[in-house]
Amino acid sequence: MNSVVVIADDHPLFRDAMKQAIEGLIEDCEILTAGDIESLRSTLKEKGSADLVMLDLSMPGSSGFSSLVLMR
Repeated sequence: MNSVVVIADDHPLFRDAMKQAIEGLIEDCEILTAGDIESLRSTLKEKGSADLVMLDLSMPGSSGFSSLVLMR
């Protein structure tokens, strides 16, 4: 079974670096990315669930821990 990891950060270079690091560590891993809260919400809704979500708490559309609670 494939693991699903979502990287949500508004900095594309950081997202890409994290994606490359995870690809080297976890076999059969589907890595999805989002640059803001709305795209994260859409990604999670479309995918249904994720094994790990790496969430930047200070990206556009985010208001700290409340965005974490909203995604939960």
